[in-house]
Parts: sequence; structure tokens; C-alpha cells
Amino acid sequence: MTRISQMLHRHVFKPRLKTSANVEGLDVLDRDSLVNLMNAGRPMELLQKSIGGHILVELKGQRKLKGKLRGFDQHLNLIIEDADEIYYNSETEREEVESVKTIIVRGDNVVIVSPPPKPPKKKKE
Repeated sequence: MTRISQMLHRHVFKPRLKTSANVEGLDVLDRDSLVNLMNAGRPMELLQKSIGGHILVELKGQRKLKGKLRGFDQHLNLIIEDADEIYYNSETEREEVESVKTIIVRGDNVVIVSPPPKPPKKKKE
């Protein structure tokens, strides 16, 4: 086996997790590798649990959508109902809101998907 094929075999066919220590021959995972391993596949699960609930989606171009998630696919294409589009108007230098009934967002435009921010709690007097 040539040196290049050995390197390819070692790195491509036998991926190894990063380790921070080797204790009595056992590899101890570093924090990042452990978190990545535990969260594999979780974003789609979280989106699945959010169906029917309100979400806030940040898009490219400083635009945001707030509405009810109706569906999604593996490309992060989203179907949002009762949506409000929030965007910055450079002429008035203010954020403006435009209501949209139902919108399909292409996943390439999505930057962040999150639950909408909760309004601040009112202080009891």
C-alpha cells in the first residue's frame, strides 16, 4: 500500500474522533466531539416538534419571518402560515412588518430558525 493510500485509508475509511486524553488505552472524547456525537440528527427532531408552533426565521438580507411552522424538508425548505415578514426599511430607518398569509421559504435563504422571543414578563406590584 502506498503512503498516500495509507493516509486515505486511515482518514477516510476509519474516521477517528478527537481525543483529549488516553487513559489506560481508552480514548476520552473531547467536549466538542462528544457534543457533536450526541446532537447528531437533533435539529430535524427539534423542527419536527415545532410543527404547529410559532417560530422566528432569520433570512439572508436582514429579513425575518414570524409565524406558524406547517412543514419542512431535509433542505430546510419551510412552509409557514400566518406569517409576518419583518424587514428593515432604509428610507425610514425603522423595522417594518408586513403580513403574509402562507409562505414557502427556500432553505438556502435560511440563516436561523428559533422559537419567537418571549415578551418580557410584567412585574407584579
